[in-house]
Amino acid sequence: MHNARQQRGELNFDLINRLHVPIALGSMILALVLLVQATISGRFDETGRLAATVTVAILTNAVVCGVLSGPHDRYGARIAWIATFTAAIAILRAISKLLPNAKGKGAWLKLAPSPKLGTMKNQI
Repeated sequence: MHNARQQRGELNFDLINRLHVPIALGSMILALVLLVQATISGRFDETGRLAATVTVAILTNAVVCGVLSGPHDRYGARIAWIATFTAAIAILRAISKLLPNAKGKGAWLKLAPSPKLGTMKNQI
């Protein structure tokens, strides 16, 4: 394991960490905000339930990994993407509610242009 370039200091992650770390932290904060908002309003819609599940999963992962093997960044990084995924879903749902033509489930998908079936057959 010590022969890996990362362990010898030959790989530099500073540039990607400048983007990754704030996005991950912001996503976790947004998941927590969504959970608090759902708790205060008393309405646990799909986004609120997802935020609750993700928050519990991240906290459980931190406790279990911290107790069993010690705190290491790699354990948190393995689950941090789930908070970013939750934030993306929450943002897409908020956008779909703001758009006047977006009504119903999956409406933001309907707004995207799609090719006609006749043109797809000609391209194959």
